[in-house]
Amino acid sequence: FLKLLLSAAANSDEVAAACLRLSSAAHPDRRAFLVAAGKELARLLANEPHRLTAILRRIQP
Repeated sequence: FLKLLLSAAANSDEVAAACLRLSSAAHPDRRAFLVAAGKELARLLANEPHRLTAILRRIQP
């Protein structure tokens, strides 16, 4: 799911971050969800550290 969002065109990073923030609210342990999502983002964006950092900043609670 994240891979699909991240490969989309303009504003995909904003959409991915917003999706993760909203999804985290539905989980009993919001922080654990965001940590797991951050790890997956790190794997998917390993070659794009600036983009990764920008998204991680957007999903911080």
